[in-house]
Amino acid sequence: MRKVCGILLALLVTPVLADEPSCPTSRPPAVEARLLPILEATRDALRTDKWDTHSYEAKLDALLAARDSVSVETLVALLDYPISASYSEAISCHLSVGGPRTLRLLHLYQRCDIRPTRSPVARKHPSILRSQTIAEWETSGGKGSCDAD
Repeated sequence: MRKVCGILLALLVTPVLADEPSCPTSRPPAVEARLLPILEATRDALRTDKWDTHSYEAKLDALLAARDSVSVETLVALLDYPISASYSEAISCHLSVGGPRTLRLLHLYQRCDIRPTRSPVARKHPSILRSQTIAEWETSGGKGSCDAD
């Protein structure tokens, strides 16, 4: 009887677990490669307390301008790290108007502690900024606007 109950329980639990994809153990190499130079610029900004350097801003501007899937995932991963106030707003807005894949990535990175291979900057997981971005995405259905009020 216990064996039958165990099998029935396993059959009932398996479909529920199948809805939640397992957490990756690492980030894709392309995301790591795109993120590392930004984290190095972030490290320098933290050391000098200068967030408006050309190096820092140029790296983030290039990432925000890119429209490929690696750049989107890099932005999602970046939310675990310190970001200047103006760029945290821009990145959050950019992601909150993304498509369904962006929302899946936001949820995945918020649910899973996907550690970097290496990082010159301490990270904080889970991310409050990512939670806010998810809320903004869900409020607007991913179709909000990043125009200034």
